[in-house]
Amino acid sequence: MKMNFSATVLLAAVIILLTWLVSMVINWLRFVRRVNDIPGPRGYFKLRFSSIPKDRTQWESQRTLITPAFHIKVIESHQEVFVRGSELLMTKLQQHARKDEFNMMPYLMNFAFDVICGAAIGVNLQEREEFYSELLTAANELNDLTFKRSLPTWQSWNILFKLSADGRRFQRNIDMFNAFFDKAIREMKSELSCNNISNTENDIFRNNTKNVALQSLLLQNEGMLSDKEIRDHVKTTIIAGYETTLASLSWTLFLLGKHKDVQLKVYEEQQSIFHGSDKHVSTEDVKKMKYLKQVIEEAARLYPPVPVVLRQIEEDVSIGDYVVPAGVVVNINIYHLHRCADQFPDPEIFNPDNFLPERIDARHPFSYLPFSAGPRNCIGKRFTLKEQTTLLSYILRKYEVHSTQTKETMAPVRSITLRPGNGLWVKIRQRD
Repeated sequence: MKMNFSATVLLAAVIILLTWLVSMVINWLRFVRRVNDIPGPRGYFKLRFSSIPKDRTQWESQRTLITPAFHIKVIESHQEVFVRGSELLMTKLQQHARKDEFNMMPYLMNFAFDVICGAAIGVNLQEREEFYSELLTAANELNDLTFKRSLPTWQSWNILFKLSADGRRFQRNIDMFNAFFDKAIREMKSELSCNNISNTENDIFRNNTKNVALQSLLLQNEGMLSDKEIRDHVKTTIIAGYETTLASLSWTLFLLGKHKDVQLKVYEEQQSIFHGSDKHVSTEDVKKMKYLKQVIEEAARLYPPVPVVLRQIEEDVSIGDYVVPAGVVVNINIYHLHRCADQFPDPEIFNPDNFLPERIDARHPFSYLPFSAGPRNCIGKRFTLKEQTTLLSYILRKYEVHSTQTKETMAPVRSITLRPGNGLWVKIRQRD
């Protein structure tokens, strides 16, 4: 009887293992299924069959509801948040001036996370140390675990993932964020009620640093989005927004530190705007920083924050002699797309002049997609560009930056974003 029982247990274990292995193979085949022969430089389009991840009608409805939170007037009202974060970072950098190399990436991480939290929920987390380090760690882990789950491994099985150490850590981090944002929503609702703030343009777009994404969502969508939906939108904005800004800033500073001629031109532009002063950066100042914006855009061409996006084909599309059928999900490799030589001559060379107005006009409109394109483009594009421009103005007016790494030692790592794998090691020298 004992033998029969043991044999049964062994057989069940073998069946479970075989089932899991077969599932792994099927998942992998689905993942790598592609149309390899589609003509085009370096095979930019790799295809696989999949179902759309979210109902389109639901997505369009929610996109319409959250768009006012990213209105240009709302973004302009965040300039004080950008300035506060920039000045705090500059204070921390003082200890490194004219000293040995140091890793700037943790400082940029703190800046990006603090700014996005300030803009989204009106909280300066670096003044609330009891939350700050835990939330930042949770955000990093959630990004890494989300990327791991997107790969065809055993973690794609919900039941196995939930039972694993990664799954328990993922849920613990989600619970932490949910509790924090539930509290933020309750506090914001109470504040709006006490101050009798209503859903009017003057109230929503008033020049106040409390004019945050959470407030806009609550005012615009009362009764249309549940607290849970609002919480999830704000949570996604923070977790995804800080990661993409961090990646972009890191690569931009790395490239500036390697190209002193470009850095000098940026500094000269800053001098023409500020005339040697260290005054706060205003929205009007940012509008004048045309060359710095070219630098940021060129850095995003070489190192797009999100190197791959997926889009579902809605109707048959002909590419050369091939037809891509409706229903296929297209994996667009933006990293390689930005290295298309007929759109960007000498594509591996860092050249901000690629974004002179006349060169932009001469290119295909979809040759440059750092924020994707179409209805599902990145809703935070203007926010992150303004945020990065503000911080870089502060850094480059005061310091000359020297990158001590090479492209190879930067070791780009693919996670949710394309970020440096070994940090951002630099030396900074205070300008005379």
